[in-house]
Amino acid sequence: MKRRIFTSILSVCFSCVAMAQNNSAEVHVAHGKFRSQPQDKAFVESYFSINPQTLSYKKLADSTLSANLIITILFKNEKNEIVNFDKFQVETEHYKNIQAINQEPNFLLNIRRNILANGIYSVETEVKNDALTTSHTSNLNIDFDVAKYQFSDIEILDTFYENNSTSKFSRGDVALMPSVINYLPRYMNQLHFFSELYIPKSALTMGKTLIQYSIQKKETGKILSEFSNSFALENATTIPILSSIDITNLQSGNYELKLMALTKSNEILATKTIEFQRSKPLQAKSFYTSDTSMVSNNDIQKTFVAQFDFETIQKRLTTLYPIASESESNYIDNLLKSKKENNMKMFYYNFWVNRNMQNPIAAYNAYELQLKEVNNAFGLAYKYGFETARGRTYLQYGPPNSINKTTQSADMLPYEIWDYYSLGNQRNIKFVFYAKDRSTNEYELAFTNKRGEVGDPNWMNKIQNTPSSRNFDNNTLLQNTGNTFDRDFNQIIGK
Repeated sequence: MKRRIFTSILSVCFSCVAMAQNNSAEVHVAHGKFRSQPQDKAFVESYFSINPQTLSYKKLADSTLSANLIITILFKNEKNEIVNFDKFQVETEHYKNIQAINQEPNFLLNIRRNILANGIYSVETEVKNDALTTSHTSNLNIDFDVAKYQFSDIEILDTFYENNSTSKFSRGDVALMPSVINYLPRYMNQLHFFSELYIPKSALTMGKTLIQYSIQKKETGKILSEFSNSFALENATTIPILSSIDITNLQSGNYELKLMALTKSNEILATKTIEFQRSKPLQAKSFYTSDTSMVSNNDIQKTFVAQFDFETIQKRLTTLYPIASESESNYIDNLLKSKKENNMKMFYYNFWVNRNMQNPIAAYNAYELQLKEVNNAFGLAYKYGFETARGRTYLQYGPPNSINKTTQSADMLPYEIWDYYSLGNQRNIKFVFYAKDRSTNEYELAFTNKRGEVGDPNWMNKIQNTPSSRNFDNNTLLQNTGNTFDRDFNQIIGK
């Protein structure tokens, strides 16, 4: 995916008849956290990648066409208060005609930087282009500490090059062009990345710091040694890290790029990871009806995906959310907004190729059986099973090793406690689900100790059914429920 820089508007465009290309604009947004000099402030880089063929254009006085965009970024704290606000205008280049727009191979790229203090934020972005509005929301946790070794976020790059002139994409004399969606197609044979390591002043006299990078499988955490390397850098308050990995032989799948800072004795000082998706299937000599190769746009009709109409492929994409990576989920969001049926089918098919290169239709069929089980067990009149908390958990992590549930407790709402012996390298994982009332089969997630999941410090208050007991802390509630919840919750399971 190529990008073209688009610049801030200095004057208002001449307005004539709007020339919309699509019903909605295709916009990709990402954010990166860094520290500035002096190292007592943090700033957030917001990256925008926009498909010019999905914008609404206006004819200017010279008969060329240009699109005007207004971009707003809101940073809100945990109290939902706006703590930073950024609004700016941009415009595309001037195109000769509609045909020139449709032939434009590049995505438009922009970047903004905003200073923020440490804290937890929601970031709301809005891109308006005449009647078209595209919104995006994400969360940020900024926790820089000058007394610790810490990495900035990792920025995966489309490319980088020497640039002696000042530009919004420059760091020093190098221009860094971000890859906003972290999707590496087959034609990209280099993974370029940038990050910064921040070193406490007390450690500057210690000489050099060892930097190690590696690619590991997302699902298993297995490090791929052929895509790993290390090097030593002289200590400074900020150490820029700009490097590339040859990924010619990296096949399709979901991966993590991991950075580590270590001492000479291999003591870990700091780590940082970022997810990315690679699309480079094994090459097949010919196309087989068993769907053993990645297909082009023209060949998609030869796969099992060809049976889906527009509504069906939309629904099929939503069923992937429980098992999709974060980058895949973001890509699905944008596909659903774009309403491009062929792109949806290509992604859906390639999703299963990434899970089973030799037989993607087998991976698809196996998941379809799981969906039927989940819908039968957890489905509601107004919601599919995979859209419920229990359904999502079942699909994402598989069936639990044991389930303890109660529906008749006088002082507790109906609940289920799911126990997993192990998930990855974590042991004795629990999920606590509860029904809001006794007349529904919809259970919500109240608590889990699974790393990467979001817990609630007041989870016991949610399932406690005695109003007078809601003022107790969690431990007191566990000791005074007068039922089997504490026994069920504290059960330790094993193989």
